[in-house]
Amino acid sequence: MKPLIRLLAICCFIALACGVRADATASAEYVLGPDDVIDITVANHSDLNKTLTVLPDGKISFPEVGTLQAAGKTPTALAAELQTELEKSLNNANVTISVKEVHSKKVRITGTAIKSAGSYDLKNGYRLMDIIAMAGGLSTSKPTRVSGRIFRSNAAVIPLNLVEATEKPDSEANIKLEADDLVLLDEIDIHNQVHVIGQVNKPGAYDLDENLNIVRLISEANGPTDKAALRQAYILRGNTQFPMNLFAVLEEGKTDETVTGFKLQPGDVLFIPEIERRFGVMGQVSKPGYYPFSEKEEMTVLKALGAAGGQLPDADLKHAGIIRTVNGKAEMTKINIEDMLKKGKMTSNITLQPEDVLVIPPRGHKGANWLDILYPLEIFNLFGIRLGR
Repeated sequence: MKPLIRLLAICCFIALACGVRADATASAEYVLGPDDVIDITVANHSDLNKTLTVLPDGKISFPEVGTLQAAGKTPTALAAELQTELEKSLNNANVTISVKEVHSKKVRITGTAIKSAGSYDLKNGYRLMDIIAMAGGLSTSKPTRVSGRIFRSNAAVIPLNLVEATEKPDSEANIKLEADDLVLLDEIDIHNQVHVIGQVNKPGAYDLDENLNIVRLISEANGPTDKAALRQAYILRGNTQFPMNLFAVLEEGKTDETVTGFKLQPGDVLFIPEIERRFGVMGQVSKPGYYPFSEKEEMTVLKALGAAGGQLPDADLKHAGIIRTVNGKAEMTKINIEDMLKKGKMTSNITLQPEDVLVIPPRGHKGANWLDILYPLEIFNLFGIRLGR
């Protein structure tokens, strides 16, 4: 799911000492992270202008230079490093880097008082009312009927005053958001109910009776989605989280007293997060992109190819490969899928690891370096892996 984005780059400044330019809005404050999209402009060398996405391992791949660490740096610092590398072979290579899209920092918002719960990109300077607006606004017209809390990644719980935040958006009540915040907004006049949020087919509030347990609650919510991280679920009660490994009970039919014997109380929130582990399939396939790992089974090369809708007619299955980051370095392992399908040689049908990328090149690139193949095709120019021009 990709929410609407807006450009963060507002203006550029010139660092006279080193001749490096960077986006003024982002350079002083913003720190790059995985999946962020940046524009790189090299003065006097327009052929080097590119739009790149910071890879999951925090690096960017610039063909004339190689890989550079981007995550954890400001655009100014990254521009300076790139310029230093380019000046080894070029003259007057002044570099400008600006942030085009921010995807590494997100905020989640949910609860019975919000219209469209979900995860949204955190923009520079965003406050509570901004994320409420992105989520479609409150489901009630009366902020006095809303109780809110923010759960921070450092375990802090911040109570919210929706009335003051609505009436005085410049006040401290309209709190400035931080990356990974979870904003929970509930209608306070709902009694004797529990809530299910996250990866279920019918999130919402459900009446609590003496026979309602977690398994039945999930059933009333029409079950988990295919993206549900059942092993990472938890019950939120006040400021306390109770871990709930739902996989054994729901998928394996096992008995787990921690889950089946848990006594729900009014106001409890069952949260089932989305699977964060993912793999990529790029190149000559019907549906290139990223896919979540299933908790039910291992993901092999052939299963990954099937998840992406299979190969296109011009796909070169003999020279497929898996890109895997090892010790911060991207490595390619060659895979002969044609031998698997036609000769039953399944030794190459290996199990994928998180962030692995299965690449299916077009015919005619036998023996080429894998970066030479990927870059002109812009296979990485999807989701979290992009190689721009």
